[in-house]
Amino acid sequence: MYPAGPVFFWWWQNNKFFLYETGFTAQFVCVNCVAVIFCWHICSAEKYKQSENELIVYPDTRFSGGVQSVRLRVISEKIIGVKASLEKEALPDKSLIVIQQSNKVQWQVEENTELVELTTALVKVKINLASGAVTFFDTK
Repeated sequence: MYPAGPVFFWWWQNNKFFLYETGFTAQFVCVNCVAVIFCWHICSAEKYKQSENELIVYPDTRFSGGVQSVRLRVISEKIIGVKASLEKEALPDKSLIVIQQSNKVQWQVEENTELVELTTALVKVKINLASGAVTFFDTK
């Protein structure tokens, strides 16, 4: 399946070819290359996107029940609209609530390995990056 023996690397430096024996087997090198490529793909995927009045989180569809995006729209300091979609970029729809557009709400986003947090003066919303689960908290 894999060639026996050590793995050699060739490289060009200062107008000379160099040969380096790694001491690793070809199987070890191939498995590690696949692992690095897989981790790079997983880590480089966009986890969320932030705009002027909304935050869109892209959970892992393996754990979210097929949900590809969760959109949080900041309406006021105490009202956050939530919309989950089976499509990555959901089309904006008309809301059944009246939204006053003149007030600009201050909010910020913090991210750690498992969660994205959206915080206003009165509400904190935590979104699980894997499942897309949304949890609301009072900030006081």
